[in-house]
Amino acid sequence: MAYRLKTVEQTQLTRELAIEFATARPFDGERPVKESRLAYLEDELRIGRWTLCEWATCEVLELGQTFRVNGQHSSRMLAYCNEDIFPNGSVVLIHRYECDHASDMAAVFDLFDNPKSARSTGDKFAFYYGQHKDLPASHLLLADSITHGVARYHADQVRNAKRNKEVVAVSDVFAPRERGIYLTRAQVRSFLLWTFTLSRTRLEMVKKDHFVDSGRLLSVAEVTEAMYGDFLKAPDVAQVFWNQVFTADNPDGDHPTRELHADLQRLYERKKTRSTAVPIGQFLRLCGSQFRKFRKYEKPTETLAA
Repeated sequence: MAYRLKTVEQTQLTRELAIEFATARPFDGERPVKESRLAYLEDELRIGRWTLCEWATCEVLELGQTFRVNGQHSSRMLAYCNEDIFPNGSVVLIHRYECDHASDMAAVFDLFDNPKSARSTGDKFAFYYGQHKDLPASHLLLADSITHGVARYHADQVRNAKRNKEVVAVSDVFAPRERGIYLTRAQVRSFLLWTFTLSRTRLEMVKKDHFVDSGRLLSVAEVTEAMYGDFLKAPDVAQVFWNQVFTADNPDGDHPTRELHADLQRLYERKKTRSTAVPIGQFLRLCGSQFRKFRKYEKPTETLAA
């Protein structure tokens, strides 16, 4: 075996112990200190989400030296944070390993924060999604993709407001890993439930003589961004409008929904083949103008279930 776990020690966290670990001998090639990581850990401490530290050392027998192999950032933050936020009373778990050769330390390194075992952004979204029993579990992956469009919409609103020097609701923008927070809003869940009904339609592709599951288009964030923006303005009208866009069942060949249907086809083909870049800004502007035209001249008589 390349390494052996000798002991696991639980001990009281003190400033002196944090300094000792922060200044301990690092292994050659240890990643540089990231200020963003230190700031994240300090924020967790300030808002009361701190529990315990898990640090580790490894003694290399052929060298007769002991190296720190886990705890670089947390020990450094705790060594130098302000006294008023230091977590007095907290504990530390210290894992002490040993290995025969320096080359064996690569295996010890992989024990900590290995990306293969890390919880992904999708895993975090699944947790948020599971808290809402009105959302069907079978649509989790599609919901994650659609919510990306919701996040794009709010981020674009903030960017546009800043550009125009307007007051912005920055609280409407969440980091990708926290996108599931949008699901706490009833309007977002209603939007999802409606788009789930559209995912069962099939979009006929021009020049290809085949059909594509609309769920694939709903996975394109730029499409759901446009849909969500319309849904916020007029939910009932948006449902009728986009239902006709996806099904192309309006008998008028020059109808705004038929025109946008053709644009969706072209958008899908360009995304699929990854040819020239999709003019997303132009597409979003076209969606907006077609929706405005629809609202002005149409009197929808049907509304899909929200």
